[in-house]
Amino acid sequence: MARSKNGGLRTRPTCLSICRTGMLCKMTVTPGSMALDTTTRNPKIEHPPGSWVSHWTPGGFAGFVYAREPLDSGSWDEKMRLIEMHAQELRGINANLDIATYRKLETKGLMIGISARRADTGELVGYCSAIWHPDLHYQMPVADDDSWYVLPEYRCYGIGKRLREKALEELRTAGVKMALARVKLSAPHDTVLSELGFVPYETVWRKDL
Repeated sequence: MARSKNGGLRTRPTCLSICRTGMLCKMTVTPGSMALDTTTRNPKIEHPPGSWVSHWTPGGFAGFVYAREPLDSGSWDEKMRLIEMHAQELRGINANLDIATYRKLETKGLMIGISARRADTGELVGYCSAIWHPDLHYQMPVADDDSWYVLPEYRCYGIGKRLREKALEELRTAGVKMALARVKLSAPHDTVLSELGFVPYETVWRKDL
């Protein structure tokens, strides 16, 4: 176990809870349970087993829930709102999602999607996804980044880091041996990736045809 910046012991529990002191605490989420303290509990919102729940954030929010979500769970209108914002910010064009292929990958167990939602309202504020395949050169499962996005008004609270952290946990459970992270030169996220254990590996060049 490593020590967090505030000196507390950091573990990788089934569910992550951020106490009001800022320390990481171990919790367990059972089916249908809320895993929230009474000050933030909303009886209309249920969090799936294996969720990570933060009770406190520097922004004063009630907290956030990080969980693996099936592709067709929740509202597609809500998801598409974020996907469209992501596409415009990234490339300045509208998204054109190949949902059928995503569903096939999920059915084959080759894709995960992680959501970040407000603990009090259930609002989707960020997501990340990864797709993995057997490496043809080394015969081991390798995961590639597919997407990583947090709404602008919720940035700088550590949400993006926890999304990736939860994704890495799910990838390990799935038997993936290597995770690759691609980031844009305009937003390298060097600090976050280093803190998560990523190291520089290769350079990707692009040419539009």
